Amino acid sequence: MNKIGYDKFEQRTYLKYCNGAETFYSYDPQRRRLQNLAVSVKGTDIMDNAYTYDAVSNVLSVANGASVPQSGKAGGQMAHTYNYDNLYRLATATGTYTGADGKSAGYTLAMGYDNMHRITSKSQHLTQQNVQFSGTLNAGYDLSYTYGTDEGKKFARRNILAHHPFGQAIPLFGQYFGGRHNGHAGHWGRSQTQDDSNPFGHMLSGVLL
Repeated sequence: MNKIGYDKFEQRTYLKYCNGAETFYSYDPQRRRLQNLAVSVKGTDIMDNAYTYDAVSNVLSVANGASVPQSGKAGGQMAHTYNYDNLYRLATATGTYTGADGKSAGYTLAMGYDNMHRITSKSQHLTQQNVQFSGTLNAGYDLSYTYGTDEGKKFARRNILAHHPFGQAIPLFGQYFGGRHNGHAGHWGRSQTQDDSNPFGHMLSGVLL
């Protein structure tokens, strides 16, 4: 690191690394929230993030306006938007990405809550074109959450259901492991409850999305 700069509010405004990469920071003059973050290397912009906020300083959007890189290079343009409910909880989010060589991606996210601020649903869906491999990838999940009802355990998560596109709900818990089949991604988890009609109820259950 060669140089660091600050403004009169002691917020960082400039950073330069030994390899010549430079980062520039600018802030909203009234609330001092980060407004722009730009990174350049040898005169080439690789990041130019602009940020917007609502009246209570929740992030509403982040957009990278840097140029799409040359063929074979990493990086690219991206944009994210965020919406909140009346209690300032994240309700929905969207994002897009555009890179070199026809690479593109996008996602949507929707969240649901109950009156105790517990997450009751989460739905995220992603599309990619020529990013991880040549072709199209569609992936995602639709989850619903239930919680304990006993006194002292009302914030203990009782179950998560992954909703199959054909209407079947599969109980899951723990981590999800991604797979891909014919351009679609499956998310996997271990069954939390024994299904007497399924002798493999404790084995890995797959959800093709």
